[in-house]
Amino acid sequence: MNPILVIAGLTVREAYRKRLLVTVAALSIVFVAVYLFGVHLLVDALRSRSLDGDPRRGVGDQGFSTLEFLAMYVVNFLGGLMGALAAVGCIASEIDSGLLQAIVPKPIRRSSIVLGKWLGYAGLTVGYLWLLAGSMILGTTLISGYTPPSPLPALALMGLNALLLLTLTVLGSTLFSTLANGIVVVLLYGMAWSGGLLQAVGDLTRTHLLTTLGQASVFLLPSDALWRGASYFLQPTWLLEVERQAPVRVNPFAGLEAPATWLVVYSAGFLVLTLCAAVFAFSRRDL
Repeated sequence: MNPILVIAGLTVREAYRKRLLVTVAALSIVFVAVYLFGVHLLVDALRSRSLDGDPRRGVGDQGFSTLEFLAMYVVNFLGGLMGALAAVGCIASEIDSGLLQAIVPKPIRRSSIVLGKWLGYAGLTVGYLWLLAGSMILGTTLISGYTPPSPLPALALMGLNALLLLTLTVLGSTLFSTLANGIVVVLLYGMAWSGGLLQAVGDLTRTHLLTTLGQASVFLLPSDALWRGASYFLQPTWLLEVERQAPVRVNPFAGLEAPATWLVVYSAGFLVLTLCAAVFAFSRRDL
């Protein structure tokens, strides 16, 4: 069997052994249940106010759209955090414990170890994100009848964002200790998020410098830009038009345009180059 797939399978089994999967699944079920209960309460409230009993009359769709948008914002954050923290010690902690010293002398390439661990955590991270988001979207549709315009492109961009942070974490694990790696990745994630807010504030106040700083942060880590691209596909067309025509930016956390092709290409290239850098760094690291 391909050693990359073997390492990936062992990585998933190790995550299960450490109760990562069980803990995350239990907390996620509670999160989805609370969200769907909120959707149910909103449906009941809107139905009682509607003359014909249709909860989607009037501002109904706006309410469901806003609630689901906020839920997807949290899911995107959790998916990125899952990618950043699940693999935070995937290389560094096993070097410290001496495990890799026993594996590396065997006929397994160092590149296979890195790629296998990345593949295992990638499956866990993206699978978790898509399952969580899909459960919320499907549950909202069944309870209220509302479905976002284009959920599949949104989920694809959210998955790419999670993979970016995961890959950056794997690279950091080949360079830093587990603690230092976690701090660096979370700070970069926060800086990217802050850059998006800077751009939103710059656009609102017509401050060119803030807008430029926000745009430049995309090249440091395009995670926030990917979320804004995903959020475009989660908002109804009529709501996007209202936000574009509003004199003041209504939602600083949402994007009003589809993601540019260069952004998706740059993000994919960023991911590939970061993964190659992780392979190279581990091949040169003394154990």
